Amino acid sequence: MIKKSKKLLLIVWLASFIFLLPSATMADTRWKTGKITTSPWQDQYWHIGIDNRDYTFMPKATLCLRVKKRAGLYQEKPLSLPRLREKQKVFIRIQGSRIYQLILQK
Repeated sequence: MIKKSKKLLLIVWLASFIFLLPSATMADTRWKTGKITTSPWQDQYWHIGIDNRDYTFMPKATLCLRVKKRAGLYQEKPLSLPRLREKQKVFIRIQGSRIYQLILQK
């Protein structure tokens, strides 16, 4: 009986370890503020330089222009890549060197 319970405990422990390990190693996205140092360019994907570091836009990345209407109230409008210029301040949601969201604030 003790051997069975030890085996069962070992199997449960290994199963929980196998399922929890991938979630612990996945990279988290984070927000970063910076200035555009290189205008967008395209090879296979679109790229942009922010604070002298190159980032790649993911295929479903969202770009928007955020306009402040009054205290605490903003309006967001879709934005196209050609409207991005050097020295503009942007907020980006990144994972490593990949951009998932870019917000240009006016």
